Amino acid sequence: MEKCGVLLMVTGKVGTEIRPCFYLPACILLLGGALLGFRLLSTVEVVIDDAGSQYEVESRATSVGDLLEEQEIEVRFHDKIYPGVYAPLKNGMKITIERTFPIVLSVRGAAATYYTSAPTVKKFLEEMNIPDGGFFVVPPPENLLLPGAEITLIPRRVVSEFEQKKIPYNTFKEEDRELPKGKYTVVQQGHEGILELEYKVVYAGDKEFSRELIQEKILKDPQDAKVRIGTAPRVAPKSPAAVASRGERIYDYSREGLASWYGTKFHGRRTSSGEIFDQNGLTGAHRQLPFGTQVKVTFLRTGKSVYVTINDRGPQSSERIIDLSMAAADRIGLKPYGVGRVRIEAIEPGKK
Repeated sequence: MEKCGVLLMVTGKVGTEIRPCFYLPACILLLGGALLGFRLLSTVEVVIDDAGSQYEVESRATSVGDLLEEQEIEVRFHDKIYPGVYAPLKNGMKITIERTFPIVLSVRGAAATYYTSAPTVKKFLEEMNIPDGGFFVVPPPENLLLPGAEITLIPRRVVSEFEQKKIPYNTFKEEDRELPKGKYTVVQQGHEGILELEYKVVYAGDKEFSRELIQEKILKDPQDAKVRIGTAPRVAPKSPAAVASRGERIYDYSREGLASWYGTKFHGRRTSSGEIFDQNGLTGAHRQLPFGTQVKVTFLRTGKSVYVTINDRGPQSSERIIDLSMAAADRIGLKPYGVGRVRIEAIEPGKK
């Protein structure tokens, strides 16, 4: 490597040689000093935007922080400066100062103070990365923010709720010319259906905010009731003596004809004999046989028989020969049919 020497006057001697290790640092110091001197003697033009107020200034400052100090611009701890205070100044640079103010944010009873320059509640929530739709916001998101304002976030909860309602059934009636007027026969029992309603319910905290019907679902269909209403004219009961109109004895009485039955509507009422009618007892109503007479009733369709005691007068229809209690009709299989052909025989006491 060739040596680069410079002759200088050093301590009175001429021709002293400066080594390269001393030459390079000296050059750097000289160059830096020249640049610093140039900067101190020159100015830069910058634009300051202080909370929306803009103005141009000329400055010999070297950094943003120095410029603010030079211009006597006070910046509070929470204010935001772009670029930062340590950024070097450049000609034509724009320096933005965002003035912040305190906001109180409350969530589930806990409150904290934040500083922001957001103009609206919505912008503040976006600044805080609070998801939209997860909370009810008070005041509303579109409201302007003012220093010291309080923003409350109420948790938003969406659930499905169900409700059941009864579906009423209809009752269809038809006339029955064989059934005495004032009586009826239930052909089909009715029962209510069940309807399930599903709602979408939105809660703001613990309070219901809205309720929307989503769908309806029938869990159980209703069943309509069918009833036969008697229209046959009432027939006055004949005297018990008429049983022996042809000279036959009571206990020789035997007939075939139609039988019907009665139950719930008359249960607990007083019969013609003065007894209280019990639909679960084995009793019957006859127009002629004396009260207390034991009668064997055979349903010809099933061949089943039952012994009943006559304690009431009827049937009112002249086409029928006996009315049985519900229990007696059920015993011989007559109940589902309502009316059926039977054979009745009077039984002498002790010969049952």
